[in-house]
Amino acid sequence: MKNNYKPNLNLIRNGDKAEFNRLYLAYYDMLLSFVGQYVDRSEDTENIVQDTFIKLWEYKEKLKEDSNLRNLLFTIGRNKALNFIRDNKHFIPQEDWQLIEAEMKIFSLQSLGENVGEFDELRNRYAQVLKSMPEEQKVTFMMSREEGLKYAEIAQALDVSVKTVEARISKALKLLRLKLAGFYSAIWFLSTFLS
Repeated sequence: MKNNYKPNLNLIRNGDKAEFNRLYLAYYDMLLSFVGQYVDRSEDTENIVQDTFIKLWEYKEKLKEDSNLRNLLFTIGRNKALNFIRDNKHFIPQEDWQLIEAEMKIFSLQSLGENVGEFDELRNRYAQVLKSMPEEQKVTFMMSREEGLKYAEIAQALDVSVKTVEARISKALKLLRLKLAGFYSAIWFLSTFLS
């Protein structure tokens, strides 16, 4: 079923429980394996996967006609696993936490299969938008999103106020949303890599 199953999006959007159960059976083990790479306890892993399917069920009416349910499940599962790790990161050394987060983002991109070409184009467009930003805005944005610094740390490093940092990052995000509009994966990209 896992290899040949193609979910009927219309049935799922209309709340067909039998079709949703087929989706669940087709992707449960894959998601369990994926989440299990990052969350040690099997009980926690199972809860995250269950929550992933619940979230998709709650979101079903908002699905678009071209939604890729497999990709959406991996994205929701990844976000829920990251949230779980964040909530429990006092048990995880900081360097391990950062590595786990990076690995999950890379795995999620690789799991997208047929959308990889679009992600290459999206990544190139992202780089072009960064280049077009005023230097102070670009540096501030990259310190936040790529170096993971807090606003206060950036403000201190650049000798500006926290409000200035907030304003620069806000403008950068608005520009990115504007310039990346039209990409199927832009919303996912922005929420995953830029939030």
